[in-house]
Amino acid sequence: MVTFQKEPFQGRFFDEAQPYFAIHYKELAVDQDEVPLDPDYPMYFKLEEMGILHTFTARDAGKLIGYNLSLVKGHLHYQSTLTAHNDIYYLDRAYRKNGVGRSFFSAWMVELKRLGVVRILLGTKLHEDHRALFKHLGFKEADTILTKIL
Repeated sequence: MVTFQKEPFQGRFFDEAQPYFAIHYKELAVDQDEVPLDPDYPMYFKLEEMGILHTFTARDAGKLIGYNLSLVKGHLHYQSTLTAHNDIYYLDRAYRKNGVGRSFFSAWMVELKRLGVVRILLGTKLHEDHRALFKHLGFKEADTILTKIL
């Protein structure tokens, strides 16, 4: 049975997520020849200690199958509006296209709303486009992010 929950970044999640971070990077990151995977884990730990990092997981019979990391705080331009700025999300390929993703993100949004979040900012890769899922969940397109290697 697949379950969804908020949990600490440090500890069990961090240990179990290490292989997924590498898979996630190889599957989705652009410009891999120029930009190596090199997470600033001490900063993630500090953000968690500050109460800003929100780690939400999907588990099947206790086994990690997905995660969603967000920074939850007042936005720099709208400090009174609690905002979840999504950092990364990932769901094991074996669990995609069968409703688990929709359920995962729906549960995530319920948890964020419980915390008082008013707005979510979330991006999706164009080469692994999840806009249809997010539009189905009520998101609307608002910005486009461009990238360039110098």
